[in-house]
Amino acid sequence: MITTNAEYKRALERLENDLKTIKKQKEKLIEMDLSEEEIDRALQPLLSFHEQLKEEVEAYERLKRGDFGALYSLNGIGRWLIGFRIAKGWTQTELAKQLGVSQAQVKKMKVMNTMGFH
Repeated sequence: MITTNAEYKRALERLENDLKTIKKQKEKLIEMDLSEEEIDRALQPLLSFHEQLKEEVEAYERLKRGDFGALYSLNGIGRWLIGFRIAKGWTQTELAKQLGVSQAQVKKMKVMNTMGFH
């Protein structure tokens, strides 16, 4: 999950670099005289990682627009608060101040969400 503008910028750069890498790899595979099916199979891991990163970028862009969805249970509170922080343009420190908690607690929220805990 992309949670900062710096991570977002790095992700955009990586997406651009991924496209170049995929193109070069495809050219090499074509030179090896592989079939389309073999080329597709060989490129699948690169394409899969690229698509996953693209989805993360799109999710961050939705959060920046304030589109982080409704909160239906407390299980998603961490992700919802991260989305709210991103939409407001706040740092973790600013969110912590608004919530009346330590920055360490806010950072822990990010780590837990990154690991898939809700």
